[in-house]
Amino acid sequence: MLIRLAFGASLCAALLLLTLQFFLSPLYLEMEYDYAGFPPPRPLSDDERYTASQAFLSYLNVENGGATLLSLSELRIGAQPFFNEDDLACIFRAKELRGTAFGLTFAAGVAAVALGLFMAADDFTKARRTVIAGAVGAFFACTLLSVLARFFFPAIAALLRSLMAAEACDPLAAGSLALIFPPAIFQDGLVLLALFTRFAATAVALAAWLFGRLTRMKPGAGDTPKC
Repeated sequence: MLIRLAFGASLCAALLLLTLQFFLSPLYLEMEYDYAGFPPPRPLSDDERYTASQAFLSYLNVENGGATLLSLSELRIGAQPFFNEDDLACIFRAKELRGTAFGLTFAAGVAAVALGLFMAADDFTKARRTVIAGAVGAFFACTLLSVLARFFFPAIAALLRSLMAAEACDPLAAGSLALIFPPAIFQDGLVLLALFTRFAATAVALAAWLFGRLTRMKPGAGDTPKC
C-alpha cells in the first residue's frame, strides 16, 4: 500500500513538473502577451516588455551563452536601468528555483519509473491498475489546483511570494519584474498547468489501459475461423 501511494505521489509530481517546463519557455509568454484580455505593459511599450522578458528567460533557461546578471543590470529602457537591485536579487532567486524544479522533475520521474517496474515485477496486473489509479489521482489533484487558481488566487499568490522570498529577494520590493510578469500571467499559468497536466494524466491512464488490453489478447484472436 505504501509503495502504491509513493508511486501515485511521484507520478503526479513528475507529470506536474514536466508540464511546468512549458511555462518557463518563451512560447508561453508570447501566448499571454498576445491574448486580447492581458493587462497592457504601461508605462512600457509592447516591444520593451517583450525584450525584457526574453532577456530574463535567457538568463533563467540558458546555462552557457545566455544572458547574465551583469547583462540584465545593463539593460536600459530609455536612460534608466530597467532592473533595480531588488529585481536582480529576485531574478537570481528564480534561477535557483528553476534548478530545483529541474532536479525534482528528474527525481520524481526516476522514482515513478523505478516504483512502477518494482510493482510490475511482483504483479503486472496490479501494477497496471496502480498506474491508472495514480493517473486518475493526478487528474483530480490538478482539477482542485485549477479551482483554487481560479477562485482563490490571492491566497496562492501569497504562497508563491513566500516561496520566492529569500534573504536578498523581497518580491514585494521588486519593481520592473511586476511590469513584465503581472499577477495575471501566474494565474493563467496555474490554470493552464492544471489543464495540460490533466491531459498528460489522461494519456498515461489510457496508455496503461490499452497496454493491458493488448497483453490480454490471444494470438490469432482476430483471425477469421476456418470451416
